[in-house]
Amino acid sequence: MNIVINGASGYIGYHLTNELLNQGHTVYAICRSKPGFLEKIENNDNLKIITTSQQELEESIKDKAVDVFYHLLWEGACGELRASPEIQIKNELMALSALRIAEKIGCKKIIFTGTVYERLVEIIIKDDKFNKNSFYIISKAHTHQTTYELSKSMDIDYIWVQFCHPIGLYMGKNQLIPYAINAFRNNEETAFGKCENYFDIISVEDLAKALATLGVNDTKKNFYYIGSDEPKQLKSYITKAAELCGYKLEIGFGKRKDDGLIFEKEWFDSSSFVNEFYSLSENGFENAVKSMLQGDN
Repeated sequence: MNIVINGASGYIGYHLTNELLNQGHTVYAICRSKPGFLEKIENNDNLKIITTSQQELEESIKDKAVDVFYHLLWEGACGELRASPEIQIKNELMALSALRIAEKIGCKKIIFTGTVYERLVEIIIKDDKFNKNSFYIISKAHTHQTTYELSKSMDIDYIWVQFCHPIGLYMGKNQLIPYAINAFRNNEETAFGKCENYFDIISVEDLAKALATLGVNDTKKNFYYIGSDEPKQLKSYITKAAELCGYKLEIGFGKRKDDGLIFEKEWFDSSSFVNEFYSLSENGFENAVKSMLQGDN
């Protein structure tokens, strides 16, 4: 198959590109500037890196016979930019543009990546206090709604994929699990919230394999949640990571204020994917942590 990945140079984009190349597909990897993590992939004739702006994306791929279009691009998915309404609205517009481009070039399937944080949108809106994650959450949920509604007027298969927290090689060091692992491996003091919230951590390699599966196979639904099938309290994951790292200090639970976002355990339901394809816990949390310890995270 010929596959476009918009946002291929990022963390998830790299792993998805690698998975699809290993399966023998041709990948048109769309990058805004530098190839980023794609530089880690050895020379492969099936990898076509295209450097282009989003404004010129259609012109760059209009002559390609594209079977599947993945839209992974989302600026400010973590960190301070989550609190920027301008950045988050820009992401919405880019997603709508990607859908229109996919239709224009005759692509038959488009896959968007969302987040379980979307489930919090009503809670965020009703809360009188501002949450730094609010614009990210609202924009992700709204993009899900608008792209799906627009896709109804098109002859294109639409899939929206949610997940919680994929971990593995090349994950941003400012995110929770890389922060914990780097502190644990160096026996540094740590500071976390109470971490009593339910979380669902999956290997990024398992996520990439699942995304590839949805792209190259016939599918029955327009929405899938991809998770581990074993959601746990965040405290349990962090404690296990400390054990795997041989951490000797007391873990700093409760030293930071929690963000106030509470996930419901039933939101982490992968049954639609599992019933259609396979179980998702192939690599697991422990293997993902070990790969991060052995790699250059």
